[in-house]
Amino acid sequence: MLGWEFMVFRHQGEEKKELVCHWMAGSSGMKWLKDLASDGKVVDLGGNGYPCCFVACAEILRATLIHGLPRANGPLVIGDDYILEPGWTSRITWRNQAVLLGDPTQRFLIEAWDQS
Repeated sequence: MLGWEFMVFRHQGEEKKELVCHWMAGSSGMKWLKDLASDGKVVDLGGNGYPCCFVACAEILRATLIHGLPRANGPLVIGDDYILEPGWTSRITWRNQAVLLGDPTQRFLIEAWDQS
């Protein structure tokens, strides 16, 4: 397990979804989502890493993402041509941060893709 790529989507109709933001994290990067699911703050839709899916409302995402990405205490990862520091997380790339500032009950889909 090398890490995770996260994508947050807003639904726009039955089949359309808009990418709100995305980022990557090391191997323990799923901890924040699992913790929120355990606390009943997000819904774990399951998945096998290709992807794992969660649903969260804007209020929870805003509180989590606006102040910086969740950090995890993952191990050092050494690959053939790269090194990921312990707890590594990339920068977040926003496509539409403003949607998190609207209706706090609006729901968003979070996909977490295994980067192995």
